Amino acid sequence: MLVAEAGTAGFYIAITRGLAPVLLAFLGLGVDDVMLVVLIAYAVALSVLVVLRGRGIRRLRRSLVLLHGLERVVWGLLPLAALLGAVATILVYSLAVSLATVTGLLITTTIFSVFDEKGARRVIAHRSAASAASNILGQLVAIIVLAAMHTYSKYIYLYLLASGVGLVATAILALSRLPLPSSVGAARTSIGGEEEAVSGTVFLYMVAYMASAAVLAAAWAPYMIHVLGAPDYLAAGLGFVQMVTSIAASLYWLRVPYPVYKYAVLALPWIPVAIAASRTPVLHLGLASIYAFSATGANLLASFLYADLSRRLGAFASSTRVAMAAATAQVVGLSTALAASRLGLWAVFASSAAYAALAAFIALYSLPEIALVPREQAVVHARRLYMVTSAALGFVIVVSKRAIILALRVLALVLALSILLFTYRLLYYLVALPH
Repeated sequence: MLVAEAGTAGFYIAITRGLAPVLLAFLGLGVDDVMLVVLIAYAVALSVLVVLRGRGIRRLRRSLVLLHGLERVVWGLLPLAALLGAVATILVYSLAVSLATVTGLLITTTIFSVFDEKGARRVIAHRSAASAASNILGQLVAIIVLAAMHTYSKYIYLYLLASGVGLVATAILALSRLPLPSSVGAARTSIGGEEEAVSGTVFLYMVAYMASAAVLAAAWAPYMIHVLGAPDYLAAGLGFVQMVTSIAASLYWLRVPYPVYKYAVLALPWIPVAIAASRTPVLHLGLASIYAFSATGANLLASFLYADLSRRLGAFASSTRVAMAAATAQVVGLSTALAASRLGLWAVFASSAAYAALAAFIALYSLPEIALVPREQAVVHARRLYMVTSAALGFVIVVSKRAIILALRVLALVLALSILLFTYRLLYYLVALPH
């Protein structure tokens, strides 16, 4: 049932999430504007995950089906909300991204709860291949409609169609009889120091790799439309090529041992460089294929490693880390890209390449499964990296809390002074002016 759900949902994802940057670019938003909208949405999603991490999920099956269906409805409303202005677009897009993030968290929790390590790896790979297969159909439909129609209504038709197909996936999920727990919480089984260090290192690797992917996902299509002058259907073809490639890539990476994954990680930093250097739009379709093959391997590596750790970390804890890594990567990657964009688009793609290079360094330096050093040394590196980043994260959290408290106090003071000034002026008009 989970594979069938992914096979149906792929069509919906290809159009709704896949076309979102193209839709925003069609509305006239530049690369910076698109990245800012996506950044706001994932900042909201990350806040939701932080709350859920401490509270857990009650009534897992009911929550999964309800949020799964609600997500599809909200995504279908995005092009209609865009007609109401920028604020409505940001609100609906942020809600859609938050629902998609929580739904992904619950599906990952379901997989880690029901299956063992080998079963989880098999289901993840088969879901990826099934989703990519239906994603191809969605990409084809999107390209045909975008090329055949020239008015904004084409996006409304596509999103309503995708929303309807997505609700079919919700029905499949509702009819499944998976032995799910009634609720999941933040509690987890205790794990050793080595496993905790490796888990933290996998999290850092995911943040770095996904930060690179987040920049490309937000900037690549608008770059083709606004800078290279490509039509919107050609920009949408990027997703089509990536989905076609990822089908074979998922089946390939499922069958190879862990050491082979290092070649996928090593290839990723070169793709953003090639994107910025290539000025011919058609060549970007070839780059999309190379990128999809490498990115599939890099993504499955992290998913498989967390699947191996899920029984000891706990299904919900593992799934939350995966979801938080994805949301954190969006926020971190897009914040860096927005700052770099002031130097030019070449700096945006350079930031993507830098994050991909950082992910490769983390993986080859401290992930025992693919490290270039012996396993014992990789574990030592993982512990050091985990200790340094934990201390840095703790410092950032403390400083952030104090900064937020200070900002709230300043805001309260400004508000109080504003109310006082308003009251003074009101009294002046009521008392002084009549005389």
